[in-house]
Amino acid sequence: KGQEHLCGASLISEHVLSSDDGTEKTRSISQWVIHEDYNVIFFANDIAILKLASPFTFNDQVKAVNL
Repeated sequence: KGQEHLCGASLISEHVLSSDDGTEKTRSISQWVIHEDYNVIFFANDIAILKLASPFTFNDQVKAVNL
């Protein structure tokens, strides 16, 4: 607690967050996987998969992306 990071993300399922439509929703993260070649200096491979502790409820405004 005390640390906060804001970024865009896409829902790929009700539990998995991987960009942002302008609405703000928050969830705790239960698990994450950062790209193994992520470079903190140059932000190369700046991508991660996050598993949410609780799911989003899908509706007209909250949907998973089509992959």
